[in-house]
Amino acid sequence: MPNIEHLLFKIFCSPMATRDQRAGDKDLLAGNIFAQKKMQLPLDVYRSLLQTLAVRPKKKHFKKVVEYLTTHEPVSRLTPQLLDQIIAIGISHSYPVTLGQIVRNMVSQLDCNIHRSSYMKFVMFLESCKGFEDDAKKFLFLVQHSSHL
Repeated sequence: MPNIEHLLFKIFCSPMATRDQRAGDKDLLAGNIFAQKKMQLPLDVYRSLLQTLAVRPKKKHFKKVVEYLTTHEPVSRLTPQLLDQIIAIGISHSYPVTLGQIVRNMVSQLDCNIHRSSYMKFVMFLESCKGFEDDAKKFLFLVQHSSHL
């Protein structure tokens, strides 16, 4: 991983506000310099952030990147490849609850264009996680709410 990508990752994930200033704030992006300026970043930046997360996983940073994508980018810019990368990271680092919330939001509320194969990998992942078998079945029915799946 080149140093510039790691530097970008650190800048993106490190808040500009202190912990005391962010206390009680439910916003994951509180203090994020890019969120404050409501910047639309190039897709390569998101790919780089997700690649860094694949190498240096941390759930709160994963949540921040996805939250930024879903709140500051129009759905048309959320490419299937980017969504595949998000699902692959969630599966490889075993984030069933977090990934379930993200995918549910992307399918039912945002109607994102997720590849069918990635969605099925996600459902199979949930099926393999102890205690999430029923949730996997619910996600199969959630397909009806998407115009892309």
